[in-house]
Amino acid sequence: MLDDKQFYDLAIAKFVDVMQWHQDVALESWAENLLDNLVPFVEGVRASLYIANPEEQSLSFLTGFALDKRDGIKLKIKYGEDLIGQAAKNRQMIQIAPQIDEGVLLETTTTQIPIRQILIQPIVSNDQLSGVLEVLFFRPLQAEYLEFLKQINANIGSNLNLHIQEEKLKKRNNELDKKNKQITSSIKYAKNIQDAILPQQDYFAQTFDSHFILFLPKDIVSGDFYWVSQVDEKIFLAAVDCTGHGVAGAFMSMIGNTLLNQIINEKRILDPAQILHALNENIQVALKQDTSKNKDGMDLGLCCILPPDEAGKREVVYAGAKRPLYVACRNELFELRGDRYSIGGWFGIDSPTFTNKSLTLEVGDIIYLTTDGYGDAANQRRKKMGEPRLKKMLIANHKETMAQQKRLLLQALQAHQQETEQRDDITIIGVKL
Repeated sequence: MLDDKQFYDLAIAKFVDVMQWHQDVALESWAENLLDNLVPFVEGVRASLYIANPEEQSLSFLTGFALDKRDGIKLKIKYGEDLIGQAAKNRQMIQIAPQIDEGVLLETTTTQIPIRQILIQPIVSNDQLSGVLEVLFFRPLQAEYLEFLKQINANIGSNLNLHIQEEKLKKRNNELDKKNKQITSSIKYAKNIQDAILPQQDYFAQTFDSHFILFLPKDIVSGDFYWVSQVDEKIFLAAVDCTGHGVAGAFMSMIGNTLLNQIINEKRILDPAQILHALNENIQVALKQDTSKNKDGMDLGLCCILPPDEAGKREVVYAGAKRPLYVACRNELFELRGDRYSIGGWFGIDSPTFTNKSLTLEVGDIIYLTTDGYGDAANQRRKKMGEPRLKKMLIANHKETMAQQKRLLLQALQAHQQETEQRDDITIIGVKL
């Protein structure tokens, strides 16, 4: 004959695995397995398990033992409603022993059997209501079974809570995944729009016999963009780095692209320094920077390439907003520095002054326009690629084909970054005259 302690120890040991939460098991399956083992063990004949919804102050039916859909089970019970709701509200066990003449009867195929006891037990763990268990008995519940149910209450509650939290987490992750896919889909569609405003490869090929474009957005859409147009035999070429990257940068790129089209193609302002001055004023107006204190803007380099003279030489007029122009000629790399102002932002009373720099180039000379993304690219030790290294690569490789120059720049970047995430948009444009 087992004493009480031996009975409880053996009983709890038997149910350790049954009660244990397993991440790969669905909540309902876990509950069904628990009732399939627990109810017969305590000599119950029918049971129902509800889980708590604290936010709604209600209980939801989870699963049952020996229940039929025709039994009229309530799928949702508010706290305080019926005996199950009262047990949830008061967090107190309810025991009912119906009299034979007025008690609950369960019908079998041959007879009706009276229910002698009903146990309604709130499941509580760490002072948190997890659910309510109702068990029906054909005969009075034995004291050791009642004590056993009390002892495992908190254990069932803690595992039930883990299951509930896991289900909530899965649901939340599914919702986040759905929203993320919707957002990503929208951004990908925005990329199609952004790609459409960039100069098409065919147009670039018609304008420049030999060139390359290294364009690597950090995210799906880019805060960098490049721009080319031909007006009155003058070719205008720009590489632009807008404030931010991703969606925010892409919005600025759309504004910048639109304004360049208006200033150069529509208003026919063809002097690079005046173009930057007009671009700065228009950005400030578009973003209401005199009142909003918005400081967004862009850095860029803008070239005006004049038609060749009788000797085949071409004058290039350059204006830059914090970006230089690199020129490979006579086996040297020359740098024309831009002015120290960005486009946009708020400068108080004084407006920034942009200046032109010009030089005469021969057939075969190369001009390079860049944003700062390549030089700022970092490796795992947070060491930047650096503008000096970029300049060394440009002059070292300037005699290679333009396609090969692009490959070498990309290979050097990948070797430097390795697995480090790209920190900014990257744009380098090379054009051979």
